Amino acid sequence: MKNYPAVDKLVAAVREHQLIFSFPDTELALQEQFYVRLSIASYGKVVALPVMDEYEDVSDKNPVVLLQLVLQECELFEEAGDFLTWKTDVGLNANLPIVRKIYKELTVAVPELRCILGEELRAIPLYEMEFNTGVAQALRKAKA
Repeated sequence: MKNYPAVDKLVAAVREHQLIFSFPDTELALQEQFYVRLSIASYGKVVALPVMDEYEDVSDKNPVVLLQLVLQECELFEEAGDFLTWKTDVGLNANLPIVRKIYKELTVAVPELRCILGEELRAIPLYEMEFNTGVAQALRKAKA
């Protein structure tokens, strides 16, 4: 299989930060929006956040893929800059209370995660995941 530096960086980050993922209960309203709740532990610090799982990657519990999903959420939140832009970018209905709850949770979780992971660590582009390109396939097979 071809080597992808972006995947190697995610594998290294899981190891370097000793990331441990767990799965608190996800309420039905969150699931209806294709989100699940993840908790990430690193050196005693735990951060929980909702992540979009449109392609049902969470069920494999691959820590490298889970980090990818976390970084996607961070980047979507950071790039949007405000609630209205974010909800449009992710395609959610702003009138649903769960959508506001997701955003509120991200306002707390994203800065905490960036303190743990750093500002430079990036997700593989969404289109790679959508089209299941070679880098996405390598990511889904990666082992930390």
